[in-house]
Parts: sequence; structure tokens; C-alpha cells
Amino acid sequence: MSKKKENESIIEKRRYPRLPIKIKFYQHDNELIKGDGLLHFFSKNLSCGGVYLKCDSSLSPGNILHMDFKLPENDQIITVSGVIIRKDPEGVGVRFLTLTIDEFETVESFVNSRL
Repeated sequence: MSKKKENESIIEKRRYPRLPIKIKFYQHDNELIKGDGLLHFFSKNLSCGGVYLKCDSSLSPGNILHMDFKLPENDQIITVSGVIIRKDPEGVGVRFLTLTIDEFETVESFVNSRL
């Protein structure tokens, strides 16, 4: 199978479209990572279902993250919990667990307006 067909196949299986975007996510529960101070990650892409975060930390699949983020041109702070579902050398894939309906619709509208 060609690389293009393989990528199209993967995209079709995704529940929500992903938007390549760099947004700062602040982790406000540092139980998983030792050290003081506020921990933050930058996203590689975002969807209504989750986010891919660039990091080189000791996070592992199954870990729960409690994070805050703001979408560009929007002052609303979105607080979300998510579970790490995969890890690779660049970062982790996180599935959102706690988006409210309003937050889901805000993210959905933002992603769809930029695709």
C-alpha cells in the first residue's frame, strides 16, 4: 500500500479531525513528574477528542494529566483531564476525558474553522 493511501486510511478511521497547531498546555498536577514549578507542553495537533503533546518526559500510557489551555483569539480557559494513550520519541497522544459540552463545542468550532 502506498504511503498516501495508508495515511488516508488512518485519517478516515479518526473520530475527530486533527488540526496541526502549537498551543501551550499547562499541567497543574505535578504528581507524575518530580520537581517544582509549573509544567507546560506544546501541542503538535488538536482535535475534539484529544491532543498530541511534544515532550521528552517520563510520562507513560495510562497516566492521567490535568491541564489548562486557551485557544488562540479566545480568552476562555479550558480545563481538561486526559489519559495518555500512546507515547513515541517526540511526545504523547492524550485522549480527553472531561471536556464539558460547551468546551467540546468551542474546540470543535475552532478546529473546523481552521481546516
